[in-house]
Amino acid sequence: METVPEWVTSYLEMWRRKLYLFEWEITTFISPHPDNDPEGVRAIVTLYPAILQANIVFKDDIPAMLEDVEPGEIRGWKKTIIHELVHIRLADITEYVQGDIFSELSPGAGSLAQKNLTRQVEPTVEILSEILLQLEEGVSPEYS
Repeated sequence: METVPEWVTSYLEMWRRKLYLFEWEITTFISPHPDNDPEGVRAIVTLYPAILQANIVFKDDIPAMLEDVEPGEIRGWKKTIIHELVHIRLADITEYVQGDIFSELSPGAGSLAQKNLTRQVEPTVEILSEILLQLEEGVSPEYS
């Protein structure tokens, strides 16, 4: 896999510090199809909370240089980076629910519970990512 562009590494590190993710080892990669889903997925994080390891795979159309893209596109990529880091910040909670609670359910109930957890977590992570990005931009957060 290719190495992520330098601006991604720098931006990710800045937000890693802001979100107090010091203890986590975060590795980044590039792939044509993160999570084997070519449509609309810019990145995916795989979490290993027990060892404080996270792998973020970015779609291979991530710009090599910020000067190469429109501001709206840059904003989208920045929000993606923040989004994946928020997942890492919430890993203890999601791991607890998945490992300690879902493991007590029957396979069918566990599958249904997992879908419902994802349905709840993703919009929350998306809203938090937008708020954090707006704060960085110096805008009073307003989600639309």
